[in-house]
Amino acid sequence: MIHEIYRKGSEDPLLALEENTDYLVRFAEEISDQQREELLQNYGMILQPLHHNLFLMNFGNFVGETVFCGQTYRVDSKKISTGQMDDMLRFITSRMASLPYQAVSPTKLRVKSDAAWKAILYHLWNDLRQALLVEWEGATLEEWWECVARQPHHCLERETIVKPLWKSHQMDERTISSLLKSPELWQPLKRNHTLASTRLAQRLNGSLPSELEQIQKRIQYDTPENRMLKWILSEAFEITREIEKRLANRRFFNHLEVKRTNWLMQDRLESMMSAPWLAEVGSLQHIPSSSTVLQKKNGYRQWYSFYQRILLGSQYPLPEEDITSLIEGKDIAKLYEYWCFFQVVDAVERLTQSKPYSFAKEPNDDGFTQLKEGLKISFLVKGTERLDVYFNKCFSRNRGSYTQPYRPDISLNWRSEWHHFDAKFKYMSVQEKDQVHRYVKKEDIDKMHTYKDAILGTQTAWVLFPDAGDDFAFYQEGGQKESGNELQGIGAVGVMPGELTGLERGLRTVLSGCLTDSQVV
Repeated sequence: MIHEIYRKGSEDPLLALEENTDYLVRFAEEISDQQREELLQNYGMILQPLHHNLFLMNFGNFVGETVFCGQTYRVDSKKISTGQMDDMLRFITSRMASLPYQAVSPTKLRVKSDAAWKAILYHLWNDLRQALLVEWEGATLEEWWECVARQPHHCLERETIVKPLWKSHQMDERTISSLLKSPELWQPLKRNHTLASTRLAQRLNGSLPSELEQIQKRIQYDTPENRMLKWILSEAFEITREIEKRLANRRFFNHLEVKRTNWLMQDRLESMMSAPWLAEVGSLQHIPSSSTVLQKKNGYRQWYSFYQRILLGSQYPLPEEDITSLIEGKDIAKLYEYWCFFQVVDAVERLTQSKPYSFAKEPNDDGFTQLKEGLKISFLVKGTERLDVYFNKCFSRNRGSYTQPYRPDISLNWRSEWHHFDAKFKYMSVQEKDQVHRYVKKEDIDKMHTYKDAILGTQTAWVLFPDAGDDFAFYQEGGQKESGNELQGIGAVGVMPGELTGLERGLRTVLSGCLTDSQVV
């Protein structure tokens, strides 16, 4: 359907758009009732009818390339670049892959088409994309495959073959034994035969064997380790096939980017699967979990660890609607929330010098209805004291809140004290000379006051917002704007890829009781 998109108050048609911005869509011809119904069915999330052939469009939090009525558009964000978005998604994926896990019994995963498996499919595909195209244990899985292909694991297979005497070059005890047991192989030499006058022929009464049995060694690639790798490759390719089916049956905002990436992944996997030496490798019969090749040899070790952590042991931590929102809708606000959560986890790990020992999904309810699950990552600080970091923990009445239910994006519990962080992908800005200064909105600061007052045991509440500043503002409970060693109050921190100084400074003060002397500045 021929159309043009305009910014409100402008007559210049656009191809490059921005997130969370209203646009007018004008179709070249009058829209019939049936066409209007189809438009709202396919694009109802971004379109609102005005009158006749005029519609209001707003892509909300989506950022990326998309197709609208046959035309390709690019939706960008002024708050963050495409490269920074990609960095955020890569960071989330790598942190999810490193969560503590417990492996389940090894069963061959076949992704189902029902809604319950959709989230698993997107988790698997996103993890595979990260490992295959970006990084897995220091290099991409494609680069680790090159290590495998340069020197595939093999064994030497011994097989018995029969050769004519004139082609035989060696004899051993087995050869002599077979000759003694097979008199039919002995044939008399003709009188004028070249060998008839030799001492050997004379000692053997003028006879020599026509054939000899020999042991031949050949390189054999059909090993349990190679069968394991071949199976992992087929499982990885199956994931891309399932995504391909989903792309054929349904279109969504980020359809083009997912499709291109999936094609690239399939191309890389097919190239690996077509290796000539892999053709003789059979089907997997058992998992050689005790193999030192899978545990130690470069290439094999990384592919096997991908199988263990992703295909076998992954927790699929994100709820279905969230992973779908990140992959299909490329929701920048949701992406920012999860990125901030894992940055807090990363900073806690770095500052306390402790690794997460437990990960769990947290059931949530507000006292009336069941809510979307939250996440919980636990640390043991100095080996004894527990520190928990939550994503979307619900504090309902009589369960942490003494009034209404509240659900901060991120909550940190340390020594029975709560510190809350809300990731807000929005801000106000003001132009001062040649610089634009960003600051949080009043309603977001008000929300932090609500957390501080309503959630029992809360010491601090922070707004995290997309700003490249290297400091944080903190309002002490007594009314002074400062950042002392004992924080009780409300804070605002600018957090962006590459700009984490403010967040770490705030957490350093919050966690001052568990830092070593060298860490306290």
